[in-house]
Amino acid sequence: MRTGCRSVERRGGKVYVYYIHYDSKTKWKCYVGPKEGYTHAEDLHRLSLDNIEDVDYVEVAVNSINAYLRKVALNGGDKARKEAVRKLEKLIKYLQLRADELRKEVRSESIDSSVDLEELFSKLVLY
Repeated sequence: MRTGCRSVERRGGKVYVYYIHYDSKTKWKCYVGPKEGYTHAEDLHRLSLDNIEDVDYVEVAVNSINAYLRKVALNGGDKARKEAVRKLEKLIKYLQLRADELRKEVRSESIDSSVDLEELFSKLVLY
């Protein structure tokens, strides 16, 4: 059976995150990243990351969709724009279904069933 734990280590004035894994015979370390974050990853995803454990996947998805829409707006013709609309409509339906499923799983009065994906999609920058 494999197990592991998180390790934070200082080397040369910087702090790095590792995961230490071990089984009955072997122990090894997997590098996660600098604790302070990667500048290039932050620029790429327009996120503030301390390390890979701190990724906000919804924010990454919204930023990716925005990048896709910018690409279509700059380089795409009518065919590419129609395809983008088709993909976004399909995505919206999928996300609405998943949100409805999660509401049912939670079964809590604290979840407003009238809330839909407007807040998420308000972050999209349409060009």
